[in-house]
Amino acid sequence: MKKGHYLRNLESVAVLIAMAGLALQLLDKSIPQLIMLGLLTVAFCYLLMGLLTQGPFMDYFPIAIEHALNPWHQKIILITGLGMSVSAIAILFRLMHWEGWQMQMMVGLGSSTFAIILNVLFMRRREPKLFQYLGYRALMLIVMQFILMESSL
Repeated sequence: MKKGHYLRNLESVAVLIAMAGLALQLLDKSIPQLIMLGLLTVAFCYLLMGLLTQGPFMDYFPIAIEHALNPWHQKIILITGLGMSVSAIAILFRLMHWEGWQMQMMVGLGSSTFAIILNVLFMRRREPKLFQYLGYRALMLIVMQFILMESSL
């Protein structure tokens, strides 16, 4: 069994924790620590995912890749992981009503959009499994940010 399934499971659990915290916030039984724990863990997972392609740690990457990635694809995965991490922190800023959430949201949107563009241009044909794994997550974060920018949570 691949070692990377731990990171995938951690991401799933962190998303569930953040969703539970958000549901409690909507019910006026707010436990902000749940939202913080969930979204900070998601951000850490995405950052770690971007860093795992740099060096000998590819066994811990969440997707099985049969061949070695070229250096450009490694850098694109690093940029995508960093962009998704910044986006998760931007969502945390917005949900916690912290000062400067608008700027953080713009930086998160810009970094995730740049990551999606890089994935579409360079990885869609050559690495379709990676494109699906990274592209859909980054797209989900962009949609969440657009929804939160217009909501009154």
